[in-house]
Amino acid sequence: MNEIKKYLKKSNTIDAVILHKLMDGKIHTRKELSEKTEVSCSTIQRSIERLGFYFIIHTFRGGILKGGIYLDKCHIYYGLTKD
Repeated sequence: MNEIKKYLKKSNTIDAVILHKLMDGKIHTRKELSEKTEVSCSTIQRSIERLGFYFIIHTFRGGILKGGIYLDKCHIYYGLTKD
């Protein structure tokens, strides 16, 4: 039971860091997010899938930017998160 609580605490922290990073309104890559949170790209993918139940998160592959992840504008609070 203690291991499950540790896992949930860690995954919630990772989700919060990813969400905070996505709130800047820019396009980010999985690699960039994994370096920021110090976890693997597959962990980033699982976190994005979990956050997708509560927030509109767009992901894409290919194109000029070679893929990325960004949060829908309806979830970005400009007065609080933008510089």
